[in-house]
Order: sequence, then C-alpha cells, then structure tokens
Amino acid sequence: MWYLDRDEAEDKISGIDNWPVAPRLLEDRYSVLDAVVVGNLLISLLKHADRVRSASLAQLVNVIAPIMTEPGGPAWRQTTFFPFAATSRLAQGEALDVRALGDVSVPGASSLYDDDLGAANTLEAPDRVGLRPTPTAEISDGLLRLVLPSVSGTAVELA
Repeated sequence: MWYLDRDEAEDKISGIDNWPVAPRLLEDRYSVLDAVVVGNLLISLLKHADRVRSASLAQLVNVIAPIMTEPGGPAWRQTTFFPFAATSRLAQGEALDVRALGDVSVPGASSLYDDDLGAANTLEAPDRVGLRPTPTAEISDGLLRLVLPSVSGTAVELA
C-alpha cells in the first residue's frame, strides 16, 4: 500500500450535479524522518551516478507528493520537498565519494531537522519544517567543520 492513513469514508465517491468527485487518496503528510529518508535515497542515486543516468519523481502535487494543495486554496511544501529541491539544485558536475571522519564540514550549509521527528508541514502550519542554517558551520585552519543535528539531512555547496 502506498498510503499511511486512510479513512473508509474517503473511499466513497461524492458528486456535484451527478458529476463524480474523486476521493482524496494517498495524500499523506510527511514528517522530518520521511524527509531524511528521501534525502538518503537521493544520495544513493548520486553515489551510483556512474550507473544511474536518470531519475525522476513521478508525483509532484498532492498524491504521495512533495507539494500539497487545497481545492481553490493555498499550496505548501511537504518536508520531502526540501531534500528533493536541494538535490535538484546542487547535484551537478561530478559526484564525489565523500567519507566523514569525526566532525564534518561547511559554512552556509543548510539542514532539515527538528526535535520532533514526526513534525510535518500542514495547511495550518505550512512552514513548520524546512531547510535552515546548520547550527555549527565554520572554517578554521583551512578545515571546514560542521556539527550536524542527529537525524537530519544537510545540503552543502562547495564553490
């Protein structure tokens, strides 16, 4: 099954003037933990860029997607939007095999994290979770140093 939660009432098709309206299906809310998993999956694709030539995200809006909308209303980014957007923007050039030894590195890095791994963006709180500056990122003695929050996804851009 692709959906996390589903109410049997959602399965009933309603209609307006005898025109059926499809029920909302697979419109799950994704958490910080889901976004970290998506980021790790994208990193796996990059690590195998020598063999993986193309990848895509099939659903973009509402159905198991990184963007949610309300009929005739606002749109907001789910947590899974952020690793996808960062990877889309930064994943160009040559993929490097980077290994972390102890503390890792970079100024201007941005991370997706939250103390509540179940935190999610909703219609009521569309900006609850997103990329924000990594708490500790500095250059010292020619070394880039970065302290990462536990259970987080971090985007780093090197010029």
